[in-house]
Amino acid sequence: MPFENTVEDEGDDEKVKELKELYNEGLITEEDYKHKLNELSSPQPQDLIPAPNGKEVEDDKLSELNELREQGLISDEDYEFKKTQLMGE
Repeated sequence: MPFENTVEDEGDDEKVKELKELYNEGLITEEDYKHKLNELSSPQPQDLIPAPNGKEVEDDKLSELNELREQGLISDEDYEFKKTQLMGE
């Protein structure tokens, strides 16, 4: 018997489609289907915290440099020099 609550909410995800086909063909049990469906729809650890992209890192460094400049710890010239280095100009 096919599982009544099909995976319409899961969109067109290929893995979910394949899983549904396996279940509908009787190749996996309803318990296995539900378990795997839950695994596929649960966020994976690497999905929880995205890695910063290069632009974010660059922006963070520029912000830190600007703070140092505003505190008088580096000169305007030093700030501009490091900014140019970071931006690859």
